[in-house]
Formats: sequence, structure tokens, C-alpha cells
Amino acid sequence: PVSEVAIRASEVAMSVDPGEQDTVVVGAHVADITHYLSSGSALDRESLRRGASVHLVQHSYEMLPSSLLHIVAFQKGRKSLAKSVVFTLRKNCVVDMWMGRSIIHVSHETNLLELEHALQGGNTPIPITTELLGAALEFARQLRSDRISRGALCRVSNTPLTLTPRRLV
Repeated sequence: PVSEVAIRASEVAMSVDPGEQDTVVVGAHVADITHYLSSGSALDRESLRRGASVHLVQHSYEMLPSSLLHIVAFQKGRKSLAKSVVFTLRKNCVVDMWMGRSIIHVSHETNLLELEHALQGGNTPIPITTELLGAALEFARQLRSDRISRGALCRVSNTPLTLTPRRLV
């Protein structure tokens, strides 16, 4: 794809491109940190112990040290190793899917507010047309709806979530 867009300077990116014969190609890309880890090394064992990065409102707990995250993070104008899932859509139906290792070239870094502005037809520097971005959003909504219909947990209101400590006896 030609239009990879990184969400912030992070380890996730998306791509949306016109395909052949009225299709849209949507890709989800995650930085391939496994390329930088030797199997069985101390860093490999530590990342396995941590399991995943956790992003909270006020703080992020990264799976890997920031020095390594800086190396693998997607950055504008740089080729990066990724693990990708690429869907080819026609009329919001998946007609083809590919998963594997890839090399992406980020053409634009953005944030969620800029993406939302683009979806509303606003003028943004995002190198993806509103129509293609809308097709990707509709596909994401359909996937979410399918997950929820199969029993996935979701928050149904915008009410702030508060946790009350309870004492178990």
C-alpha cells in the first residue's frame, strides 16, 4: 500500500488504498518487534513475562524498554518492519485477506482527532480520501458489531467507569 498512516509515533499503523475492480484495501500494521529479539534472550523472556503494552489514560506501561520501542516505532518517511493483516473489501464484504510480515513506509503521522476531522469531510493533510477512510470506518463498525453479537464485552454508555474496592471475606 502507498498510504500507510501511523497513529501517533507508535507501533500501530493503518493503510487504506483503492484496489482493483471497485475494491478497497484496508491494512492494520503492528511493529514487528520479534525481528529485534533473540529467542530465549533476557529481553525475550522479559517481554514474554510482561505480555503486552498497557495504555491507561494517565500512563502507559510498555512491554519493551523505550530504547527498543524507539527503534521499532513507525515514523514518517522511514521504512519499518511490520506484522500486517490486509483485507480487500468490495461493498463492505471481505473478498480477500492476507496476513504476514511486511515492510511499510509511513507517509503521514496522525492522531484520532485528525482522523475524525477527516471523516467529517474536513480539510486535513491525511493522504487518504474521505471515501476510502469512510469505507475503512464502516468495515471496522461491522467487525465490532459482529464481535458484540458473538458475546464480546463492550461499554454501552459514556458514563465514566468507576471501580469500587471490595473486600472479599
